[in-house]
Amino acid sequence: MKKIMLLTLSLLLLLCPAGCAADGEQDPRPQVVATVFPQYDLVRAIAGDTVNLTLLLPPGGESHGYEPTPKNMAAVTACDLFIEIGGPSEQWAADLRQAAAGDAAAPRVLTLMALEGITLLNTAESNADHDHIHEHDHTREIDEHIWLSVHNAAIMAETICQELCALVPENAALYRTNTDAYLEELEALDARLTEITAQAARRTLIFGDRFPFRYLTHDYGLTAYAAYPGCAVEGEPAPATVAALIERIKAEQIPVVFTIEFSRGEVADAITAETGAKRLELHSCHNLSPADFAAGVTYLDLMHRNADALAEALN
Repeated sequence: MKKIMLLTLSLLLLLCPAGCAADGEQDPRPQVVATVFPQYDLVRAIAGDTVNLTLLLPPGGESHGYEPTPKNMAAVTACDLFIEIGGPSEQWAADLRQAAAGDAAAPRVLTLMALEGITLLNTAESNADHDHIHEHDHTREIDEHIWLSVHNAAIMAETICQELCALVPENAALYRTNTDAYLEELEALDARLTEITAQAARRTLIFGDRFPFRYLTHDYGLTAYAAYPGCAVEGEPAPATVAALIERIKAEQIPVVFTIEFSRGEVADAITAETGAKRLELHSCHNLSPADFAAGVTYLDLMHRNADALAEALN
């Protein structure tokens, strides 16, 4: 089946000659393709409009099981730099990249999970699984949400800057200036999160949802309990899991139950109904809504929203 898919992708890629823009028009700027929002936003912050930047996963879309379009395929085969996260939820991106690899002008590929300095964390070791709050074992999987560590985001920014400087040497000074300014903003964000967690009245977070925040809780020494482990897609959480969450909220007088973006929040609503806790959103920054995308919302904007939510939940 995979061979058939790759053959189909390869045939579709031939429909767009190398060097053409994704919309079929010629663009003299270097073409950069990002699989998901975090690295798209980093390129946007560093390079601005000096590159032709394409985001493959559309706003509001879900990376797990995403089906690439012919326009996606054309963009990948035509681009100069392809930036992926590199985890299993991006198998569709790996297939695109493999289909484009046979082209004489195959793009330079940057896989962010493979960067030196980024320590990958395991979802099965996350705090969400402590105290047997889940009734069954889960396969150990690497958490792909590396950008939720501000320190990892800084490594990603530095590496993307280096790639862009190599791609467009005449703009290297601009890219360095923009990156330095961005790193200062990341330092300010880290300082804010450090202050919030250092002054917190409690260090426990409750998620009536999935849990993609392993890197965030690890960096700031927080403990989290969740209805679902990692980003597992399950129909309903075990009743014992929900009961344990409710019991913990009552025992520790925890004021907030978190959901993540695009969630219907049904489990969180059931928990809040039993406990009186407030429902808030913590954003994984993996993707954003069409409205936020149109408004130019950035990774830094989303992370400062998260800081606001954490300040309320921990005090």
